[in-house]
Amino acid sequence: MRSSAWLARALALLAGAFPILAFPRADLGWLAWMALVPGTLLLARGRTAREAALRGWAFGAGYLLAALYWTLPYIGPALPLIALVFGALWAPWGMAARALIPRRPLFALIVLPSAWLTIELARSRPSLGGPWAVYGASQWHHPTELSLAALGGIWLISFALVAANTALTLALFALLRPQPLPTPRTEPVASTPPGPHPASTSPTPDPPPSFDTPTHPTRSPPPHTGAASKDGPGRGTGAASAGGAGRVTSVASDGPAGAVGDGRAAGRRLGAGRRRRNGGRRGFLAGMVGLAVAIAGIGPLVFSMRREPGVARTMRVNLVQPGVEDGARVRLAAAFRMTTSAPRADLTVWGESSVGVDLARDPVLVRRLRELAAARGPLLINEDAADARGRISKSAVLVEPEGLRGRYIKTRLVPFGEYIPFRPVFGWLSVVSKAAGQDRIPGTGPTVMTASGTAFGPLICFESAFPDLARTLTRRGAELIVYQSATSSFQNTWAPAQHASLAAVRAAETGRPTVQAALTGVSAAFDARGRPIAWFDTDRRGVVTVTLKISPVASRTPYDRVGDVVPLVCLLVTAGVIVIAVWKRREEVEGAGATKRR
Repeated sequence: MRSSAWLARALALLAGAFPILAFPRADLGWLAWMALVPGTLLLARGRTAREAALRGWAFGAGYLLAALYWTLPYIGPALPLIALVFGALWAPWGMAARALIPRRPLFALIVLPSAWLTIELARSRPSLGGPWAVYGASQWHHPTELSLAALGGIWLISFALVAANTALTLALFALLRPQPLPTPRTEPVASTPPGPHPASTSPTPDPPPSFDTPTHPTRSPPPHTGAASKDGPGRGTGAASAGGAGRVTSVASDGPAGAVGDGRAAGRRLGAGRRRRNGGRRGFLAGMVGLAVAIAGIGPLVFSMRREPGVARTMRVNLVQPGVEDGARVRLAAAFRMTTSAPRADLTVWGESSVGVDLARDPVLVRRLRELAAARGPLLINEDAADARGRISKSAVLVEPEGLRGRYIKTRLVPFGEYIPFRPVFGWLSVVSKAAGQDRIPGTGPTVMTASGTAFGPLICFESAFPDLARTLTRRGAELIVYQSATSSFQNTWAPAQHASLAAVRAAETGRPTVQAALTGVSAAFDARGRPIAWFDTDRRGVVTVTLKISPVASRTPYDRVGDVVPLVCLLVTAGVIVIAVWKRREEVEGAGATKRR
């Protein structure tokens, strides 16, 4: 028994890792619509609420381990610890799956997606590390599904995916759960009155239970004691025989012929019960599969109904990708060389950490950058260096012929990569791994800049994972979102592609074209609906030039206007379910105590 429980938990761990195949590099986006089914089925089949919680915990740990495996060189032994701690968020989800599947399908279709979004919202807090592998991001390559992001952000896509998985789990549960075999109850044989025709009896079987209705033993009514006939007690037609434990269901009036007819009627009733049960099962299964398909079709429907965004102007942007270069000076020289040979553009974007010196203390470099901007158009570079006081920050700096015209300091830092949370406790990780030896200094919030008449919002690397930053820039008038990135430390993992794919989601959410320039790839560009324009992978180096259609400033998506309504509603649903569950449990405990006292 104990070994089978641990086996189920190990399978839950593997089932939690399975959905990562829906993300880049595997990029099986279609799999996201069914990848949660094996894990949800395991949780729903837990024998107790505690076992379902443990399986949910294992599922969450597996999901995080698979999603964050590429951080292992930087955080080392902290990765299993993070998976163990934050995997516990899925324990209540496991309990909810067991409680609702298959008993309450309607509640399951609402509560399980809501609880999943509550988990994603909780782990997306910047103080807890921020979002990565939010389930809705798996649809980045499908602009039709991304149209849901324009309505409710990435959260609405996650809700739709989990709801479809829940419907398929309910269908599979109905298909796999064995049908109970009806066992007719033994009925007593009534004593017959004297006469030439012997009486016969026919048992009436109980109707077989539905697949989603728990079976309970049926209590037989007490034997009927009718008036005694003149031949003695128990001899009349209304009396049960001395050995009977139940009731007489029928008495034939025509001898053997009546018995045969009554047996046929019982067979017909039994067959009709089976047909009703099987028909109900098939109908439910077809309904759940149809519901999953309908949920998957909402995105394409919304996409077809929305009009193409207007075009205020076009803008040419150069994305410079030097590739893997050893040393800051070599990297800087490569960026200069590539930009000089590129066509003139309205904006040229260099990747994160493209300039490794403090510009305030290097006027010669500033002069060279101004000259390059005069020849090739405005430059957005990225400074990553210690200042005169020894503090390190990462800054997006706009360079024009007249000088440095704007600066944005990275606000959301990468845990362990750019700072170590609770450094007095976890600072030793910088000795055994590549975790940050010194904490970077965060900025104070997003900033809008202007180049060639277009307002744009610069963000840096990991900040593409946060929907609120892009929305803030849009509300402040940004017509273009620009990300600067550097993922050379994770070059041979799935991280660069997963990171670049987030720009597509942000574009669909905000209705703004979005670009990302990376030192070593992936550099990418997406239009205002999240459709890909360019994808410059990690094995390439050079300059990719894209022409973007800039939408009017007044053009706003519903998500821009209303914000995170979907996750907040899901949070309220989840909180309500928890309160009701605690209240019912308290009533049960109080009732059991009262019964014991009596």
